[in-house]
Amino acid sequence: MSILQKLSVITAGAAIVVGTVGKAQAIAIISSTGISNPNNTVTFSEFTPPTPPPNTGSASITNQYASFGVTFSPNLFYRSASPANVPNQSGPSLRNFNTNPSAGTTTIFDPFSVLFTTPQTSAAFSYAPTGGVLSATTFTALLNGVTVESFTTSTSTAATNNFYGFTGTSSFNEIEVFSSLAAAGDGSINSSIDNIQLGSATPVPFEFSPGLGLLALGAWGAISQLTNKVRNRKSSAFSNIASN
Repeated sequence: MSILQKLSVITAGAAIVVGTVGKAQAIAIISSTGISNPNNTVTFSEFTPPTPPPNTGSASITNQYASFGVTFSPNLFYRSASPANVPNQSGPSLRNFNTNPSAGTTTIFDPFSVLFTTPQTSAAFSYAPTGGVLSATTFTALLNGVTVESFTTSTSTAATNNFYGFTGTSSFNEIEVFSSLAAAGDGSINSSIDNIQLGSATPVPFEFSPGLGLLALGAWGAISQLTNKVRNRKSSAFSNIASN
């Protein structure tokens, strides 16, 4: 088979793969447990952010949990204890609002996004509006800013089926959360999230090891010595030939 024929086969195969991906789907998750057998669950107990200055509210969270597979946009706020009477949330959690007493301001992010450092085909998290509010909330899965799938459902503080997300064969690297009140211009909803489940593993960044570094230097030194020996032998042989 010629090179051109091989390239034609490869190109045809790639077109088939793209066509298959285009037909993939992401199915909505609304349940009390989330996804089955998650590869990792971020509980926010993995890392405690520094305490912010007095009377400024909660610590802002953006990329502090990136090594665990998630970041947040524009940002959320750390809470050392989950809100009361919210099922499936315990211990540290994040919320979309912050009150700054010293400035006399309250910040609410609605919508906000959970972003994944590695594209996922399954992901979910516990979400609840706080204060007993009943709201219709839209969850949208996106891949590099392009909508993959979206659904709208009623959410409330006391709901037990409060794991929301997506599963299927389509990849996504973001889930946006948007309340219907904010969409209608009638104000934003205070909410909290916890227990972010990831179906796919997050690659561990390569870290330099002094031991590996010394081993590499040693190997390089051995190669350099061998190269010099070969050069010296060639040079000696050439000198002998020239003298004869």
